[in-house]
Amino acid sequence: MKQPGYAKKAIWGGALLTVAAATAWTLRPQPIHVTTATVTRGALTATVRGEGRTRVRDLFVVAAPVDGQLERVAVQSGDAVAANGAVASIRPAASRPLDARTRAEASAAADSARAAMARMEASEQEARVALEHAESQLETTRKLTESGSVPAFISE
Repeated sequence: MKQPGYAKKAIWGGALLTVAAATAWTLRPQPIHVTTATVTRGALTATVRGEGRTRVRDLFVVAAPVDGQLERVAVQSGDAVAANGAVASIRPAASRPLDARTRAEASAAADSARAAMARMEASEQEARVALEHAESQLETTRKLTESGSVPAFISE
């Protein structure tokens, strides 16, 4: 008698066995390709090349409070600089003609300085008058104390 399911099972089993064998063949460890050489004694020479990124740890700003033309900087990046040493020199800039706005600003600054000076002189005069008044009161109090009109102040 013929078994109809047996042939079908054999085909599916053979296909499954083929897929398992193909998977195992694909996932098997591959040999590693290496270069071989004979060992000899000698100096080791190696060259390393690569790109890197520099990082600024301490940032220093060099500024000048004057107007002028900066001459060529004599030091290079990474050079050592002594404390209070000159890094560059600045030539004075050519004087510029005063326009109306600059002239007005300079005049206003001068007027402001004069007014501040007058306020300081008035404050000084006020302090002198206050000193003279305090000295006069002290002298009056001393005379009254010596005459007995005012009791003497005794400090502890």
